[in-house]
Amino acid sequence: MTGRPSQSWTHGNKSLLVILVDFSDLTGAPINKNGTVEITPSLLDSVINDSGEVRNFLQNSSFGKTDLVFDSSSDVTGVLRMPNTAESYAAADATTLLHTHARAAALSAGFDVEDYDRVAVVFSNLSGLSGSKFTFGGRANVIGSNLWINGYFDFRVVGHELGHTYGLRHSNYWQVSGSLQHQCGHGYSGRRL
Repeated sequence: MTGRPSQSWTHGNKSLLVILVDFSDLTGAPINKNGTVEITPSLLDSVINDSGEVRNFLQNSSFGKTDLVFDSSSDVTGVLRMPNTAESYAAADATTLLHTHARAAALSAGFDVEDYDRVAVVFSNLSGLSGSKFTFGGRANVIGSNLWINGYFDFRVVGHELGHTYGLRHSNYWQVSGSLQHQCGHGYSGRRL
């Protein structure tokens, strides 16, 4: 989707489903960026619902026009095994395929994925795998429902990526002696005016 999002897309309560995934070559609960802390429903709840965290930020920055609805006891899947290896998704930069597989696995696990406004696929950091093109902490569709969290489930990355789903793009900057270009560490690059 391009252009300006509709008011119904940006206003009101927005539900979030978190799909935790693993791979045959990288098993177990996703591990957060430092490599030692499991991304559990309790951690998800803290990052999203604690005072001063993501939900509070969205409420405040929208002047109360939107709210994120997330219950870590019912809006988080168990760890679901993906059909391909972590290395194959990462080497092919197959984020769309990973999201498709994760949504299908969540549906099979009893989650009605289409009932959610935003869907985050959360996995251990794949950046260090041989040939990985997953060099981002997070990625999201602008004015879309999909987010990918590559081992960085924290306020900074989750808030940033959710902002993209609401239609926010990266801010621009001016270089008086050259071209305008923006690159950020979560995998997006492009030219803007």
